[in-house]
Amino acid sequence: MSFPKRIRHYLETHAILQAVLKIVVDEIRKRLLACSPAAESPQIGAISFIQHFGNTLNYHPHFHLVVADGVFTGKKGSDLQFHEAALTLDDITDTQESIQKRVLRYFYRRGFFSKTDIKTMLTYDNSGFSLDASVKVENFDKEALERLIRYCARPPFKSENLRWHGKSLEYTFPKPSHTGKTYMQLDPLDFFYALENC
Repeated sequence: MSFPKRIRHYLETHAILQAVLKIVVDEIRKRLLACSPAAESPQIGAISFIQHFGNTLNYHPHFHLVVADGVFTGKKGSDLQFHEAALTLDDITDTQESIQKRVLRYFYRRGFFSKTDIKTMLTYDNSGFSLDASVKVENFDKEALERLIRYCARPPFKSENLRWHGKSLEYTFPKPSHTGKTYMQLDPLDFFYALENC
């Protein structure tokens, strides 16, 4: 789950990131419950990872989530039963829109945006809110699940892409930036400051 540039600097505190993550997980939970067979006391299974940086070490707060595509039922101490959800692309789109509305309402209550700002942002064709649910791992494919979790939990940079260049640190990007740059040079203190705030 990623967010538009206009709101990213409001996501710099851990408390706000946690509040927004709670909204995201709650909307996913509600959608899974709505798309799953009726079951007594259903629960979802999910793991979340808060990421702070993009490929070019730019501040880009976003969430990686591994979510079971269904619900679990069963009493405490007994075996859990899994019930697969019948999710469609429309369900993903609707969930993304629900997340957008709730996050913007949350920011309005915090005083970050006015009602006019919110109304305007809700009219954008490309909102900048993006819920990507394109990756699916079958329950038998343990290797693919491990690769997915390793990707979700990866650090903000690859140590093998970091080299000394004189008195500066040079970081080679995994892929060129939107401006075509393939690396950046950092003062060591700036680099450690960035890491401290990961």
